Amino acid sequence: LATWVFLATADSSEAWAAMAKKAVASARARTSLKHIVCVFRGSKDAALARWFEAAGVEVLYHDKPAWAPRVSQALATDAGRSNIQFSPLYASAAALTATFLRVDIPMLLDPTKHGEVVLYADADLVFLRDVRREDFGSGADPAYFTMGAEFAEPPIYGNAGVMLLNLEGLRKTYDQFVDWTFSEANVQRGLHF
Repeated sequence: LATWVFLATADSSEAWAAMAKKAVASARARTSLKHIVCVFRGSKDAALARWFEAAGVEVLYHDKPAWAPRVSQALATDAGRSNIQFSPLYASAAALTATFLRVDIPMLLDPTKHGEVVLYADADLVFLRDVRREDFGSGADPAYFTMGAEFAEPPIYGNAGVMLLNLEGLRKTYDQFVDWTFSEANVQRGLHF
């Protein structure tokens, strides 16, 4: 894998920013990644964005995704207000929008530059070595995406914080995926999947 992509926002806490900086430093020191890319929500003047750029991170500014109003609508529903029981992200449209930025990654990265398959991982990690495709199991690259498991024991469900993304496959289905993700039925469920 040549590319690691992650998300960040200008309003990240100091503790989260410190963690992300350590993740970037560990990727530089312990991997052969050619591209470290941050999809950033916030101003180019934000201190965290400036730090990333100085550290050689490719920062892609993405403040106004077309689907962002649907997140606010979802949180205004009864389901959206009650979904805070599942995650504190449901308390804030800004936080939930930042989480959903990963939906736009296939449209923001260039497969000819970054590779057809890229690693997405949240920045709350430390790289100890290169992440290999086979770390996600044997077989062919995913047609769209594959994700890590949250737990090794049942119930096993996916963790969208560690994924392999097939940029070409996801680009082909982007419009349909966005339409379904932010459909009226899913908005009425408060975007809880």
